[in-house]
Amino acid sequence: MKRIDFMNPAPDCASSNGMRHVQSIRIDTEAGSVQEHSCLVVEESTLQLDVVNVGSYALTWSATENRGTTFGFNATTGVLADTPTPEILALCIGFLVTESLIENIGDIDAIVVAPASADVVRVWLKDRGRADDRAPHVPDTLRLWAAELVTHFAEMVSRQEMFRGAGGAHAAAAFSPEEGMVAIAEDLGRHNALDKVVGKCCLLGYPTGGCGVLVSSRINLQMVQKAARAGFELLAGVSAPSSLAIQAAQDAGMTLCGFVREGRITTFTHAHRLIRRPTPV
Repeated sequence: MKRIDFMNPAPDCASSNGMRHVQSIRIDTEAGSVQEHSCLVVEESTLQLDVVNVGSYALTWSATENRGTTFGFNATTGVLADTPTPEILALCIGFLVTESLIENIGDIDAIVVAPASADVVRVWLKDRGRADDRAPHVPDTLRLWAAELVTHFAEMVSRQEMFRGAGGAHAAAAFSPEEGMVAIAEDLGRHNALDKVVGKCCLLGYPTGGCGVLVSSRINLQMVQKAARAGFELLAGVSAPSSLAIQAAQDAGMTLCGFVREGRITTFTHAHRLIRRPTPV
């Protein structure tokens, strides 16, 4: 019988797609069994975002890309990478938008992520005095049936690859009634997942006005503020919103939904967006 070392489980195995195999000890208290177990966990990385002449921000995130690859962006040539929406760029751009450091991708002059220091991202803004503390009022153009929202939510859940593989990951997804799901992202942090989706919309040139965003988490004040700064008209989560989140959504003119599960929705603010008027025949 193989000896189990309770003090020193086997070392981690190689990682891929933002997840890592680790060895653990699984104890079944009902069956009374103890066995070694290999499981997937989300890989967490640190990231320093340096915004030139503004400040530095320390982030943690789930890195799903090769950290030895060069990523970049500049206003002239656009994205410098093998994919149009690299996760690291999406996270950084989304963070800049949702923290009111920029209004849109047009405010960025350049972003550099180098292999030699893949945990540091440097950003140059066109207008270094642009940063402010916006409290925007979102547009009022989005209309959909409540059942459509449930369908979009189910699609987001079905595409949560990291959650299915390792658990412990949140998702966010942007949608429009006309085009369905336009961007989806996963991350250890719910705020990061939301930032990534905002960044992907920016990189794809997809306007967030007239769109909604879904999150696989509870909703607090900061989540509402981020969504509103990005221009989303609706924010819906699988769990509960806080009291300050509800007040902020009300003030921003945003539709806020919680407990989107099992075919039900609880709407806390501006429910009129969930009753789409039929198109005349």
